Amino acid sequence: MKNNNLIKFVLPFILLTACQPNLKNNEVKKSDVNKTDINKVIDINKNTQNKKEPLQKFSTKKIEKIIKNKQESSIETIYFDLNKAILKPQFKKILDERLKFLNDNPTKKIVIEGYTDERGTFQYNIYLGTKRANAVKEYFNKFGIKNNQISIISYGKKNPAVIGHDETAYVKNRRAVIIIK
Repeated sequence: MKNNNLIKFVLPFILLTACQPNLKNNEVKKSDVNKTDINKVIDINKNTQNKKEPLQKFSTKKIEKIIKNKQESSIETIYFDLNKAILKPQFKKILDERLKFLNDNPTKKIVIEGYTDERGTFQYNIYLGTKRANAVKEYFNKFGIKNNQISIISYGKKNPAVIGHDETAYVKNRRAVIIIK
């Protein structure tokens, strides 16, 4: 029995040691990497030496595309006071950026998720989460975004952003999250 336990303990170590690669045979020579990298840099410099204008235009277009993709896939969070569903002025800039994006892209849709902190009953928190999501939706509606672009859902106290039982956690959990689809 002791031998059987010893085999169970030692066998995995033996197998791990036997399966280790021989690092000396798999090692990449530093000189090979440097030659390859230097050749790539030389080729790039040869191809772009007298073509600065197209390279600059490409870079600008690429940057614009990255910015547009970030806007399309972003998630924004709006925070609320305790037991309130009133939009705070400090979040106007975020809302206005989303508003502009939705106006510029009428086929895009958003989901607004309403959340609360852990205090309160299940029913009250679902109700309050819905009010928070609706506050954001009404802001967008007020500036011309159609209802067919917006859907809302309330999670109440489910899915907290921060787990905790103090005001630091509660502040981060009283929120509406805007997700562009």
